[in-house]
Amino acid sequence: MRFFNIFIAFTTLMLWGCVQDYQIPSHEFSDLAWNSNKNGERFWVLNEGEHVTMYNLSQGLVYQSWEISEGTYFLDGNFDANSDLSEHVLEDSVSYTNEKMVHIYYPTEGTYEINLNSSFEEEVYRVGFDNDTLRSTFNAEDGLWHVDTTFVVDVYGSVKPAFEVEYKGEIVLEIEGDQEVPTTDADKANWKKLEVEAGEPLIFRDLTTKGRPNTRQWLLNQAQEEESREEEFAALYSKLGTHYAGELLAIRTGDEIISSNRQRKAIPLQISVIPSSKPFFQEGDISLDVEKVIRFSVNGGVANIPANEKDHFTLKVKNAGKGFEEDILVEQVRVSDNNTVIELIPAAPVYGNDLIVVEYTGGNIMSEDGRVLQGFDATVNARIGFEVLPEDYFSFAKGQEHWDFYLSNNVFSFEEDVNGAAHVLKFSTSEVPDAHKFAILHEDKENRPFSIPSGMYNRKIRVYIEPGSMMPNVTFRAKTTNTNWWMPMVFDLSDVPQGQWVEVEAPQNIAETLEFNTPKTQFVMDKDFPRTGTIYIDYIQFIREDYRP
Repeated sequence: MRFFNIFIAFTTLMLWGCVQDYQIPSHEFSDLAWNSNKNGERFWVLNEGEHVTMYNLSQGLVYQSWEISEGTYFLDGNFDANSDLSEHVLEDSVSYTNEKMVHIYYPTEGTYEINLNSSFEEEVYRVGFDNDTLRSTFNAEDGLWHVDTTFVVDVYGSVKPAFEVEYKGEIVLEIEGDQEVPTTDADKANWKKLEVEAGEPLIFRDLTTKGRPNTRQWLLNQAQEEESREEEFAALYSKLGTHYAGELLAIRTGDEIISSNRQRKAIPLQISVIPSSKPFFQEGDISLDVEKVIRFSVNGGVANIPANEKDHFTLKVKNAGKGFEEDILVEQVRVSDNNTVIELIPAAPVYGNDLIVVEYTGGNIMSEDGRVLQGFDATVNARIGFEVLPEDYFSFAKGQEHWDFYLSNNVFSFEEDVNGAAHVLKFSTSEVPDAHKFAILHEDKENRPFSIPSGMYNRKIRVYIEPGSMMPNVTFRAKTTNTNWWMPMVFDLSDVPQGQWVEVEAPQNIAETLEFNTPKTQFVMDKDFPRTGTIYIDYIQFIREDYRP
């Protein structure tokens, strides 16, 4: 039995214009080979309306045939790849052929197969990429060696938005992907009309599957939140009036293999917001933030707050440990950026360990749909400690989305599920650092400024030091502007138990409020302290402890 390797070079492959059949010269040996106009071994990704050209280049063939999936078609050889290929579908629409070269047309999204059946008088095999090996099998009945080769073609179509709208448990609108939504003024006038009570959720649900999108964007008119990327979005409306619902933008982001695609579709619905049948009332918890602002939510959008409305609020404040009990007035009542949240500014200091009850006797706070806020009294859910650093990147949950390694010599990395901690920063070295050789730099790519108000803080870092490591300390510092670094904070780790998670803390006084307008932070392994081994950092926190003095 003889086995030969064949190298076949194509200097130019002309798939546009007139495609001519390639004649394979006869040889006295057997070999399994093919080629195509697509990159890849036996799997290809296409867009709807594209084609694949396949060449059977096997030598010593006794018999061969191509078989294609239902919904795909053989083309004649006289086409331009950029033309409408449907005009070149072979009239007999067969699913198999004995031709050496075939052109296969894919008009519809889906996953399809191409089967190449080859028969030889001799045993053959082929080793492809990643050791993808095909071997022939012997059939005693016909005395031939057979190879059945399967190719997979994954075809992507245009994204076709589909969705439904639900109100009070009832599906009030459903639009399928293939369904067109006309948007002329005359068409819009005939769209379905839906009355929605102010403050009642209208649920928009993305049902898009065609085109295989991986995200979306709801663009809604007059909702309290007009944009969302959630698959299911509960929109709230507070302003009375009638308006068109908006639209859904379905998106396939794509990559180096899959093409991107996005399509919009109007939501054919006229929404008429009517006054709520419910009273206007405070709902949910009342909070106290680090800036000593008290916030509470109401079940609708606030239209206006009269200037004297503060006279209808009283803060009843107790602190048994300090022997304090007073009624504190409210200096200002205002609406937050979210007009379903009302903010109170106390006229005297309150603290996180105070018991604070908000009393509202009722007044003239009006909702956008004409209701008057009811009176109430409720306890503030105050906290003794306030975290002031943005948690998402100081807990390393987003890893390299927010952190870049700087002069690190490959000693920093991000790890998951380390001894019970979900996301951690790892530092590991077998040598003593010199200069600023080992540092990790954070730069917020979303450029979100944050601040640290003046006051006393308890700074914390949670670490796990591998047994036998020499890790005397870790330094954290932050940048308030492009040029100014705030004072470094050194966490002493010399007495920290090894082989377990330990939270290390130290007091920190911030004399003046720090504004981080171009947020950058660093962890630095100082050159003056020799260190070897491995340390994991789970998070760093800045806790403002708020006790009544």
